[in-house]
Amino acid sequence: MAILDKLTRASRHWEKLAAKSNEVIQRAASLQAQQYGMYSPIEEARRLALLYAVKRKRRDWREYGDIAFHLIATWPSDLAYMVLYAFREMHSELGYDPVPFILKAMEEIYHLQPENLELHLEMTEQVRRLFDDPAERGRTGAKIIAREISIVPLRWASGIYNTLDPAVKPFVEEQLREFNSHGADILSKGLRTWLLTRAGLARRLIRLLFGKDVI
Repeated sequence: MAILDKLTRASRHWEKLAAKSNEVIQRAASLQAQQYGMYSPIEEARRLALLYAVKRKRRDWREYGDIAFHLIATWPSDLAYMVLYAFREMHSELGYDPVPFILKAMEEIYHLQPENLELHLEMTEQVRRLFDDPAERGRTGAKIIAREISIVPLRWASGIYNTLDPAVKPFVEEQLREFNSHGADILSKGLRTWLLTRAGLARRLIRLLFGKDVI
């Protein structure tokens, strides 16, 4: 499928933007880790995995709101993103990859009801603001989603962008424009490269077989 990421001019341009975005995130996260005294994102992910009993969670994104909230409440977006992806390094320990579930919980964090979560956080001013204000949660979570969109191939980025929750999409558009304005311009043109992903191809097949009004 990698060849699909180079087929169009937009895809090739996106690939360069993604490499640049990745460098920006890595550099910012390194500085932020020093500021927060974090030696290893992987060790931090392991600590959170124990704290929030990740190994016992069901494979359902609704189970991961606690970790998503902890990430946005504790660190700046670039460092939080690095800790998030450090969970992938624990695949063999956990028996599965929790990253997609945490990312989906992050996307839906606007709708989260923090009072129903068992959080292991000191109730600082920042935590209280996120706890009480859905828009603040949505905006802060959108910073993570904007970074995810910015470093994946265009067909994936297009898929994420075009299937965002309508209540959440304005936050993501705002944060994407701030973090990666050129990428935001590309996606705002309504590209449908996501239809080349497995999910997109499956959707097209269903519509072909059962009619365009099915989905």
